[in-house]
Amino acid sequence: MHLTARPADDRLNAIALDGGYMNRKFEIHSSIILVVLALSMLISLADLEAQQLPDYELAYGWEWAVEPMPGTARSWSSNGVLALIDENRNGDLIVVLGYPSSTKPLGPVYRPVAFDSKHRRHDFESGGGVGSGQMSMSRFRLDHTTLFPDSVKYLGVELLTVDGRRMVSKRAAKTAKSKGIEVLPFPDVNEPFEFELTDHRGKSIDSRKYKGKTMIVDCWATWCKPCMRKMPKLKKLLENVGPKNIVVVGVNFDQSPENMMAAIDSLDILWPQVIVSSDEEIRRLWHDVSTVWTLPRIFVIDGRGILRGDVAPYQLEELVQQLVDEGS
Repeated sequence: MHLTARPADDRLNAIALDGGYMNRKFEIHSSIILVVLALSMLISLADLEAQQLPDYELAYGWEWAVEPMPGTARSWSSNGVLALIDENRNGDLIVVLGYPSSTKPLGPVYRPVAFDSKHRRHDFESGGGVGSGQMSMSRFRLDHTTLFPDSVKYLGVELLTVDGRRMVSKRAAKTAKSKGIEVLPFPDVNEPFEFELTDHRGKSIDSRKYKGKTMIVDCWATWCKPCMRKMPKLKKLLENVGPKNIVVVGVNFDQSPENMMAAIDSLDILWPQVIVSSDEEIRRLWHDVSTVWTLPRIFVIDGRGILRGDVAPYQLEELVQQLVDEGS
């Protein structure tokens, strides 16, 4: 079987036989068509880029629970998150978030983030919150001196998961170490929990030196009512179990050390206290590394140096008694 060339179209033959004029005319028309096609492609790409949402800055370790949306609505619900948006008398933007509750100390954290017309990020200040049953609510404020409410063009909600907390903690721990700042480690239950801190008298506290005893690390502040209600019970627990079996270390988050000193004097608290500096950077590193964002927070370490509990005050006595009975 032989392959043969297909006869050319008569019109194309005419163009080819007509000499240079027709060839040049064909080339010019082809060039015009290519230019038009190229311009059309560029315009289409520009349209696509204009339609795409810009990249909004996420905080390290966080993810979007609700991606940024136009910030004009006064209330909305998305992905299980409720938002109520208003202004206070000072002209600050107030956002109240409702989201699923978690009973775990390392449960998810939600917070709003605002963006201006140039897609610059603006963070809110936390104003506390409440939780009951399956729903929690938190209040956040964006100071009008930072960004006027009318200038908020997009509003999103960030989510910090346990994995995100680990990422944030790991990076913050490196920063703290490089700056010589002492902090509690990330609280992984059933994993080693070792630290070196300096107490309010200038004495070193090395958790490794207390192997064989149950250690309680009590994170507290005088403005925290549950923290203060717990103190007499913690004193009684220490007396009943005995200093041979347990050690208590306080970690105080008061802005003023004087408030802490007045409290421990009035309550006759004798165990050592670690004062967390009110310096903004140091306090942020403490929050990020140790995940202590709310109070009270109580860590219980067994005699082997393993974190056995990240507990609420009502859970403390039972866990400590269990560890003492185990001899760990």
